[in-house]
Amino acid sequence: MKRITSLSICLLLAVMVAGCSSPPEEAETQADAAIAEAEAVKAAKYAPDTWKMAEDTLQAARTALAEQEDRFTLFRNYGDAERLLDRTIALANQAKTEAEAQLEIVRDEARQIIDRTTAQVDSLSDRLAKIRPRKDNRADIEMMKQDLLAFAQQLEEAEADFTNGDYDGAHTKAVAVEEKVQAFAENMP
Repeated sequence: MKRITSLSICLLLAVMVAGCSSPPEEAETQADAAIAEAEAVKAAKYAPDTWKMAEDTLQAARTALAEQEDRFTLFRNYGDAERLLDRTIALANQAKTEAEAQLEIVRDEARQIIDRTTAQVDSLSDRLAKIRPRKDNRADIEMMKQDLLAFAQQLEEAEADFTNGDYDGAHTKAVAVEEKVQAFAENMP
């Protein structure tokens, strides 16, 4: 009888210890950090599908944590929440990697467009300087010079964005200037 009672007490203690698992706070902290790192490289914009999965998985993990907190202490089990937090970390890291790769492409494209358009503006300025002003075209030539100066200024703004690490802004501005310069070149005598 004593054996059965001792065995029952040991079994009860084992169940209590197993049921009293603690929340995976370290995994939650790591998941939050991974999400923050992905967010810093604009994963929502450059890796939207993976980013969404990471956010959804984090939300599911938080729901699983809350459900366990509502349970009686002896019956808490954070296994599902921990697995979801681990999955969140993996997805956030994947989103970060995808976003960094896409941002690198945007950076390279912005650099190429800025360089190409700057060369085109310089070439057009040289062409314009060779046109001899006459009475009937003097105003047109002056207006074209002003347009080329405006393009150069816009390219400087794109270059400043690029230098400051705002590759999106630099890319957007460079594309806009490139389109204007191409239209200008088509209409230039």
